[in-house]
Amino acid sequence: RGEVLAFTTTGTAANNLFYEIASAHMSNRYGHNHPAAVSPRFLYFGHPYGGSHGKIKELRRDDGGAKIPTPTFAVNEILDGEDLQRIIQIEDKALAFIRQKVTEDNSDIAGIFIEAIPLNREITRYRTEFMLKLRALADELNIPIFDDEILAVGRTGKFWGYQHYQGF
Repeated sequence: RGEVLAFTTTGTAANNLFYEIASAHMSNRYGHNHPAAVSPRFLYFGHPYGGSHGKIKELRRDDGGAKIPTPTFAVNEILDGEDLQRIIQIEDKALAFIRQKVTEDNSDIAGIFIEAIPLNREITRYRTEFMLKLRALADELNIPIFDDEILAVGRTGKFWGYQHYQGF
């Protein structure tokens, strides 16, 4: 497990860097000329931001079933009872989906794309327990997690969104 932190001047540049890192990961796994290294595929949560420039637009056009069930809820929402059980069921589906996609024969999944604190229409979040299970699964499967922080920086009381998840 390694951590990479890079500052870029635009979201497009950040997302293009994401593709470069994923391509290098797949090159290490399969070799430079392997299709997975040339054009890496990803699993992703929610509706990833990425505008209309750069390689991230390819992620959003994926029709290969790469969208992971997304167990987010509003920051100010208190989960209990049926709401909590509903979120836990979605979390379980998400983890099973990732495991199935990454362990398929000839898997060419290069990484998992997530926004730790998604900011589409409102600020949403994941349960800490889920994020820790996601981290453990990614480590077990030797697949990187790419956390897009472009919209969350400083808006949530912490500089980085992932800092809300102790141990992630």
